Amino acid sequence: MARVTDAPRFAKVLRGYSPRDVDAVVDLIASALSGDEAARTAAIERVERGFMIAFRGYDRAQVDTYIAGVEGQLRRPSVQ
Repeated sequence: MARVTDAPRFAKVLRGYSPRDVDAVVDLIASALSGDEAARTAAIERVERGFMIAFRGYDRAQVDTYIAGVEGQLRRPSVQ
């Protein structure tokens, strides 16, 4: 399972997910897992929308695996 301190690195492929989209979501996820509730909500909504496909984008399988690894943590209600 990914931790907040894990900075994911994704291989670039001919047709993959837009790096700009993925990087923005990874930043939201990092903030969300650090306790930012607004970022948690935004990250969940953004993940549900999916990513644009781009030339020289991030490997889709790697991104999907990363998202699957943190999605449970995002959806878990925070305890305050």
